[in-house]
Amino acid sequence: EVDAHAYTLHVHAYDSGGFRSYFPAQATVVLQDVDDCPPRFAQPVYHASICENNPVPVVLTTVQALDCDVSPHFRRLEFSTLSALVSIHPLTGTITALQSFDYEADHGPSYAFNITVSSSNDPQHFDTAVVSLAVTDA
Repeated sequence: EVDAHAYTLHVHAYDSGGFRSYFPAQATVVLQDVDDCPPRFAQPVYHASICENNPVPVVLTTVQALDCDVSPHFRRLEFSTLSALVSIHPLTGTITALQSFDYEADHGPSYAFNITVSSSNDPQHFDTAVVSLAVTDA
C-alpha cells in the first residue's frame, strides 16, 4: 500500500537518413513515496492543569503530531511516554492521569514529563515534546 505517481514519457525518434523513419516509443516512470519524513509534534511544549485530589483516571489533554509523508501508510503515528504519572493513548494522543495529584506535595505544584511520537513503520523517525502539568489548590 504505497502511493505512487506515474508519469508517461512519449519519445519520438526520427532517422535523418534517406528513409525518413519515425520511431515512437513510450516509457512510464513510477515515483513511490518512502518513509523519509519524521513526525513532528504540533508544539514543543503542551500545558495542562488539574485540581489537586483529582479522580483517577482523568483526561489531562490531547497532543497532536503530523507527518509530511504523502502515503497514509507512512503517516501512521504512535504516541508514548515513559512517565509513571500518566498514560498516553498510542493512536489518539490523549493523556490520562494515573494518580491523584497533591498541591502541597514535596514535588511541588508542577510536573513535567516527556512524550514521544514515532512513525509506526520506522521507529527511528520520532519527535519529542514536553507536557507541563500545573496542579491547582482545591
